[in-house]
Amino acid sequence: MGAHLHHNNPPTLLELCAEVSGELSAWLDNNPAIEDHDGARKAAELIKRGRLALQDLDAERDAQVRPLNSAVKKINSAYKAVTDPIDKIVGQIKARMTDYARAEEARRAAEAEAARLAALEAEKAAQEAARREHEAIENAAAGEIGAGVGAALQETAQAEADAARAALAAGIAEKNITMRVSTGFGRVMAMRTIETLVVENHVSAIMAMWPNAKLEDALLSAARAYQRVHGKLPRGIGITYERKM
Repeated sequence: MGAHLHHNNPPTLLELCAEVSGELSAWLDNNPAIEDHDGARKAAELIKRGRLALQDLDAERDAQVRPLNSAVKKINSAYKAVTDPIDKIVGQIKARMTDYARAEEARRAAEAEAARLAALEAEKAAQEAARREHEAIENAAAGEIGAGVGAALQETAQAEADAARAALAAGIAEKNITMRVSTGFGRVMAMRTIETLVVENHVSAIMAMWPNAKLEDALLSAARAYQRVHGKLPRGIGITYERKM
């Protein structure tokens, strides 16, 4: 195998196993089928060579990676000892903030609804004032003395101004329902809607998504866990047997 390498240094395991891979691939290309016992014996030898190459590669890889993984684990443990408590405490604070924000938003929503109803009433009052104004103008045009056109005009103007203020207040109240709290540095915290999927009917969900390779793998994994606990597979999971090398 070394004759194919392009340097004078001893071949590395990766280089040796790359040649093994090439030899296995060449045999595979030249032998589309195993037709006799000699071919089967040769195939068995190649399978063993491939497995040994994989074992040697994994052992060498593990020898190089294990110290790095140990170092990473040590670093992560040191940081987790501090980050985990902070994360849990922040979670508790956020939970209390959420409770307060929900109550505050409920209060503001009630105020916004009251403002909306008040705006509707103010609009009705403005419409009624406009109707009386129109009626007073028509009566004056018909010759009625003291029809009160001037007073009606003033009442309409006042009612429309009140309606405009009420509509503005309702709009502001609606916009301010979402509670925002300054965190400093020009940033704010606010309630947000988080989507969470919930299994309402597992049978319907599985039927709708089936066939699905990921779902099948998850089911089989769960079935194995069920079997370890209960000593049997759950209903709907079967076993097939296949003879193979």
